[in-house]
Amino acid sequence: MPVVKVIRSRRKRKYWASLDCFNKRTTLRTVMREYRMYNKRAFHYYNCNTEDDNPSAVVWIVRPYFQNCKVFLLRGSFRLPNYEWLISNPGREYRVKGEDRIALCGSKTAVVVIEED
Repeated sequence: MPVVKVIRSRRKRKYWASLDCFNKRTTLRTVMREYRMYNKRAFHYYNCNTEDDNPSAVVWIVRPYFQNCKVFLLRGSFRLPNYEWLISNPGREYRVKGEDRIALCGSKTAVVVIEED
């Protein structure tokens, strides 16, 4: 099973929804402070930045560090190829193992991926 564990954030959904997800630098700093981790190389920001407001847009991202990482969902939803359901609870961290890609679903989706050793 690709999603091994779901971890709730100390902050509420409204806080994460209030962030400007198109400002990569501020969003990454905020998530780093939340986790008290400051290794910039371990944090990766992705958003489904499409020009139109298309809720059915899907963007697949392929990276080697999806084999062992945490995906922090800021807004929207994402999907894993070996997982039946759409993951759509923002403000939560999902520990993912054994995946090679994730799909950002919808034009408003934003995630921060945190590499693990």
